[in-house]
Amino acid sequence: MSKPLLVANWKMNGNHAFVHDFFSDARANTRWDTLAQWVVCPAFSYLASCQKEAEALSWGLGAQDVSSADEGAYTGEVSAAMIKDLGCQWVIIGHSERRAHKS
Repeated sequence: MSKPLLVANWKMNGNHAFVHDFFSDARANTRWDTLAQWVVCPAFSYLASCQKEAEALSWGLGAQDVSSADEGAYTGEVSAAMIKDLGCQWVIIGHSERRAHKS
C-alpha cells in the first residue's frame, strides 16, 4: 500500500531562516516519513535552497507554478524545463487564488 502524498505549499511565505528551521525540524522528526510521501513547494526564490535539503530527506521538491510557454519573452514566467533543471519533480497548477484574483 502506498503512502498518502502530502504537499507543503509555502505560497509567498518564508525566507532563508525559515528554510533552515523547517528542514532542521524535519530532520529531527523522522517519523514524518512513516506517515506520508512529502513534497515541499517553496516560493521560486527558495527552490535552490531547498533542493539539497529535500533530497537528503528523500522528499520531493516542487514549484508553485509553471508557464505554458517553453521559452521566450515572458517576464517573470518559469518554464517546465527550468523547473526540472532545479531538481523539481512536481509542480502545482490551477491555483484557486489565481483564478479568483484574475482581472
